[in-house]
Amino acid sequence: MRATRSKPPALTPEDVPAESRPTHTRAKVTSRRALIPERASTAQDLPSASELDVLRILWSRGPCSAREVQCEFPTKAYTTILTFLQKLREKRLARRFEHARGHVYEANVAEGPILAALAQRLSEQFFKQSATTLALQTLEAVALSPRELNALRRLIRQKEKETSPTNAAS
Repeated sequence: MRATRSKPPALTPEDVPAESRPTHTRAKVTSRRALIPERASTAQDLPSASELDVLRILWSRGPCSAREVQCEFPTKAYTTILTFLQKLREKRLARRFEHARGHVYEANVAEGPILAALAQRLSEQFFKQSATTLALQTLEAVALSPRELNALRRLIRQKEKETSPTNAAS
């Protein structure tokens, strides 16, 4: 019989000594590209599906040890998670720093720009660079909640304002 693992307590930024933390600030950025590391502009620098799953854990939980990440994926071996984390570091999408309990990993990029870059790659590879076709196919294939529909309406209205002739002249 296999013993079940209990989840270790999540690390908070306060658990990590200040001298071990990366020195970065979270300034407001107006460009999505500004949050993607310079190197992460090619297809091989974007995360794979499994690496994206690991990044989502880092985005939602904040700084985590490899063991904490692994607890979210009980069917994956610890060494597999370490490999994903190492690949994310090589792509400069995550960073590692020392902590009393070992290495701690943290996302090095924001979620929005990475998802936008993945959507752009998807559009280029499968939809002949047509964002419209990608969006329409997605909307037809997926059931949306009223909240999601309202968010889409707001986005469409915003895009219409941005591209209206009155805005183009100013």
